[in-house]
Amino acid sequence: MNKLLFKKFPFFFLFLLFVSCSNNNKSKNNKIPCGGILKILINNPGTTLDPIKILYDTDLRLASIIYEGLVEFDSAGNVKPLLAESWEKLNDGRKWIFNLRKDVYFQNDPCFKNGKGRKFSARDVYYTFHRMADPSSPMVNPELFKNKIKGFKQFHSGEANNISGIKIIDSTRIEFTLTKPYVTFLKLLATPYSFIVPHEAIEFCGQDFSRHPVGTGPFRLAQWQKWKQILLVKNRNYWGRSATGRQLPFLDQIIFNVAAQSKLIIPEFIKGETNIIAINKLQLNELQKEVEFEKKFNFIKLEKGLGLRFFGFSMNNNSAISRLKRIRKAIVYAFDKEKLFNPSKFSNHIAYTLVPPYLLKNEIKNKYFCNLNKAKQIINNLPNYIKEDTIEIFSSIKTPAVVTLNNILEELGLHSKITVKKLNYYEDIISEKPDISRVSMFPSFPDPEEFYLLFYSKSSKEINLCGYKNNEYDKVFEKSMFEQNPVKRTKLFLKLEKILSEDLPALYLTHEGAKYYVYPKRIRGISMKFNIPSYKTVWIDNPNAK
Repeated sequence: MNKLLFKKFPFFFLFLLFVSCSNNNKSKNNKIPCGGILKILINNPGTTLDPIKILYDTDLRLASIIYEGLVEFDSAGNVKPLLAESWEKLNDGRKWIFNLRKDVYFQNDPCFKNGKGRKFSARDVYYTFHRMADPSSPMVNPELFKNKIKGFKQFHSGEANNISGIKIIDSTRIEFTLTKPYVTFLKLLATPYSFIVPHEAIEFCGQDFSRHPVGTGPFRLAQWQKWKQILLVKNRNYWGRSATGRQLPFLDQIIFNVAAQSKLIIPEFIKGETNIIAINKLQLNELQKEVEFEKKFNFIKLEKGLGLRFFGFSMNNNSAISRLKRIRKAIVYAFDKEKLFNPSKFSNHIAYTLVPPYLLKNEIKNKYFCNLNKAKQIINNLPNYIKEDTIEIFSSIKTPAVVTLNNILEELGLHSKITVKKLNYYEDIISEKPDISRVSMFPSFPDPEEFYLLFYSKSSKEINLCGYKNNEYDKVFEKSMFEQNPVKRTKLFLKLEKILSEDLPALYLTHEGAKYYVYPKRIRGISMKFNIPSYKTVWIDNPNAK
């Protein structure tokens, strides 16, 4: 779900000077230059670099450069090997054996003997997952694994001393046993929660590990200046190699500068103060008008966004909205999404389904379109005592959608008020159960399951914020979790969409629109891990040029 005291250690050094890959800064075999600094502008300073605490986009982008998991996503959202070279799927998907790379070392760090990173092994995987399940750990979403890995739930509750479903075969092989053949297990292993961490770093840093990450990734943290800058430097012991056998990464440093205001991102990019920016279609149009775009820049277009915004109706506060579906239907009828989210002025896509259509492989639409007269007719037929109740709209910010909804309720003859909560917003939704809440959601991995968890009655309160419960929905959803046939699984998802369109626990607003990563032509080799940039193969033409 979409939501820096810094203790200085004596071992935090800022390395500014680096040795080039070769004396003339050119590789003899393929002429890709080594070295250079990549500068990236971000909107917020980051919150944590502890994988099991990660909730926000900036933290994920930083952590994915420092850490690695057993597997990762490719540009299309498919799972590919990373720290695991290969795997075996046994017992119809209830058992998995992972064969680990033998050439991986953790980044050099004072937590290790003599400051030298040790070799990665199956014991690190075992430790990482036990840390996830530890009831005293700060993992933000243990529900992802709780009922899936055998023994995870028992260890999490303190009923067992270890996770029975995870066994070390030898130093380079580890076995997972699942409670059932979950379709998305491999995808879960590509999420940031599954990034592998060494026990030495946790024991050495304690609570400060979130500011002192240690992983196996291509870059390591060198400095974190609150609200100003985050500096990552090359991991010179990285195991990765390019297609021609060159050691990765090519860059010496990546500097993430924090933008004082989001409106400064494009001006800073034009001035050359940053090398890569992520912008939407409207911002791209603005940029193309201001510079000789085609001569100076390239971009990567990501069509498949995952973010979702919606108004959730409280289904468990015993209000008229929770009890009477016709009130929810009237609100959905009255809300004119096409007018509010005009494509010429808005970069996101109007949401007619819970899940983005491309994940459903089916362009279906919610049957409720704007019909103000029909909405008024529904409300006019309600008893007066119901219409006299005040409907509370919760939001972390007073957006145009929130104001529009408030105006619509008043136009329908209902009483309403807006409550803006900037701190502990989602915690307050859980405790206060407001009638309507504005929710921003970004799934942990690209799969419809993550969206439908929002309305699964067995999900935690932090996920099922609406408190929705429907036995038929639960049965279909649970079946989808184990259905191995993609076509049959999609049909189950469409059944879930139909149930939601009839019950209306939410008013969908927008799906994330296309995103554009723009960069100067001298920046080369950018690749994507679904919708997150990978910088380990990036190189810069003439990296010493100013």
